[in-house]
Amino acid sequence: MNTLLCLALVFSNIFCASDNGQNDNRFLKLEGYIIEKTVLNDNEAYLIQKTPEVNTYLVIDSNTISLGAGGFNTGDKIIAVYDGMKAHPMVYPGQYEAIIIAPADSGTNYKLDYFNSDLMSSDNTLKLNVNDMSSIFNLKNEKVADIKNKQLFVEYNIFTKNEQVQATPKSIYVMEYLNPGLAVFVKDKKIKNPVLYQGGHTMLPVREVCESLGISVHWDPEEYSVAIPDNYKIFIGDRFFYCGENSYELEAGPFISGDRAYVPVSFFDVLLLNTKVRYNNGNIFIYKI
Repeated sequence: MNTLLCLALVFSNIFCASDNGQNDNRFLKLEGYIIEKTVLNDNEAYLIQKTPEVNTYLVIDSNTISLGAGGFNTGDKIIAVYDGMKAHPMVYPGQYEAIIIAPADSGTNYKLDYFNSDLMSSDNTLKLNVNDMSSIFNLKNEKVADIKNKQLFVEYNIFTKNEQVQATPKSIYVMEYLNPGLAVFVKDKKIKNPVLYQGGHTMLPVREVCESLGISVHWDPEEYSVAIPDNYKIFIGDRFFYCGENSYELEAGPFISGDRAYVPVSFFDVLLLNTKVRYNNGNIFIYKI
């Protein structure tokens, strides 16, 4: 790749790269005590005391995943996860729709964090030892298998201390949305694999998009990397991609879902040579220029 192209990538990267790291996740934790049970917009809701000065409503609907077998009552301490990027009513106390709710004083431990390819949390305080007894679900409460390089909500109650805390999880929830309403067209043909959200970023299957553009892709299982002609290389879990001897930051780290590698949509817009992305009527169109 020539020097002018690499310089162009540097300048485009300045404007497209996020300042946030892999912990810039859309899913946030809420913890506190239930001080009131009520109904909001026909849904059950709990008024949560987060601190002595701050209260907020937690709305429970049919999509909420509840880990409290006996339900929840006034005085219970809870931990919940909500979508920090979803629009919420501009009222006080605030109102947040619970994605997951669990009892925080049940003797069970919970952690919401990004876990890398070694299943180590981003703060290096918890390493997961997954076994056949660990149940793994997506946000539709469907069983899945892929949990590496993802934001997870982990329920665990067995742990041992060596250099780090190592836990055998009871259940794991993969914190990512499928986005069925968003269609992606490459050269006017709709791609087949699903679009995913990760950390608030739209992620696309790199092989399907590239091959639809007539660009070959090579997967290296030993390096856990994707190579694209003109000297591009992407490593799964690495927020940087490589162009010859230079490295450039992606807005989100590539990851594997199923047997497919995903990259942020901006990779095809300002980083990959001779491709462009356009948005129209809520859909994404990718083409060569």
